[in-house]
Amino acid sequence: MSRGPMQQLAVFLAGLFTVAALAGCLGSEPKERGDGEEPPAEVWEEGLLVQDLGPVTAKAAAGALSMIVAREPASVQLPQDALLFQDGKFSRPPQGGLELAANGTLNFLAPPGLTNLTILVEGEEIVVRTPYNGTSEFVSGWSAIHLEEVQAALFPNRQPGRPNYVAAQQYYKAWFERHGFAVTIEEFLNTATSAAGCTPRCPNTAANVVAYRKGTLTPERILAFGAHYDMVPNTKHAAFDDTSGVVEVLELARVFANVTTQHSLLFGLWGGEESGLVGSNVWAHSNPDKIALMTTYVNLDVSALAWPAPYVNPVPVFSSAGPDGPMAERVNAGVARAWTMAGFPEEMIQYRQVGRGQAPGQVGGGGGVDAQSDHTSFIAAGVPSTFLFTSNVSAVFAIFHSPRDTLENMTLLALDGTRPQDDPGALANWTAEQWALGRETLARSLGTFQWTSFYFVLQAELGDYNPRVR
Repeated sequence: MSRGPMQQLAVFLAGLFTVAALAGCLGSEPKERGDGEEPPAEVWEEGLLVQDLGPVTAKAAAGALSMIVAREPASVQLPQDALLFQDGKFSRPPQGGLELAANGTLNFLAPPGLTNLTILVEGEEIVVRTPYNGTSEFVSGWSAIHLEEVQAALFPNRQPGRPNYVAAQQYYKAWFERHGFAVTIEEFLNTATSAAGCTPRCPNTAANVVAYRKGTLTPERILAFGAHYDMVPNTKHAAFDDTSGVVEVLELARVFANVTTQHSLLFGLWGGEESGLVGSNVWAHSNPDKIALMTTYVNLDVSALAWPAPYVNPVPVFSSAGPDGPMAERVNAGVARAWTMAGFPEEMIQYRQVGRGQAPGQVGGGGGVDAQSDHTSFIAAGVPSTFLFTSNVSAVFAIFHSPRDTLENMTLLALDGTRPQDDPGALANWTAEQWALGRETLARSLGTFQWTSFYFVLQAELGDYNPRVR
């Protein structure tokens, strides 16, 4: 983009930022007031908007654990996707509502994609505002941004055989254990990497980091999520491919540390995807007991830079499920339910299928972008699987597998979709407002993939997703 258009974009977005800031101060639906009367100031407590709604007080924000407090005895009915949260478990609110005593409280999760909810209090509709805040989300894209920064600072150059490849494994192991998961680091021969050729020499060993937590009621059903932490030789940070997926998996583990689940949970960080899906393929063949119990595997790779990014023209998320046919249809239906529960716009996700014959992708399946990641190792093993990734393929090829794959370039792409430049000085033309808006959009985009995965587990817990055991 030339300097002139870039300056125009800066002015345009700075104006948008100013308007948005003013809107946040004044409220999205200002009431009529007399001349000279100041608008009521918004009151926030711990990241929640406090709202006096007559018989009840609401404290709420998008994606946050929110609450309704009754001022007097009242019947309160929440919408079905505003899930109740009590004693570490989520449940749907009863259809007939709940009777609250004076000062009684309902704790619920406000869907992250909605800006308001309509509740019934004594049969009358009341609108509860749930604006985006960014500081109180139960599942946080901002946490993913922070973890991206940690990976860039502590573990660049995570190629097999290099010191940070092993150092990162220990970091991941400690993270999972701190959040209540049993962890194994499973080494394997990385023969595919050696055959491909590296400079100066490829190692002959690599490793997967796998975290597991047994379910309370149906431990024989495993919901699995994974990403790859290795990177190609000429990439230092691999912020997009695939540190984005790694930090999303880490964030999911943090979130579920506070949630009791009937299903068993498994999180895999695969160590040889760039060598030809070696890590996940070896693990799938070496763990037939776990494979037999997996009801679904969800793969997170290049999982950012889709809705609500880029800010100027958002693109959909892709869900590529397999094996193709009825199994893929069931998985995609589960993803669709999770997406709806989150309150995300229906048009911002697209569903595709991957055949078992296309696996294992890069090794020889020839399935195109839909089959070029670790989910194909599980599809080949017969596990219902899906690959959540961005449909913004031009952004992927603009930065991945190159030194351009940085958090800064992801921020640039999250704002306006502009093809990034090799020179970091290209960012010097950005205003502080543009940078803040790009970073917020990137955080929310990372959050989209995390929330979809999170709700995928919840709808299985609620009985909405119950694929047959193979």
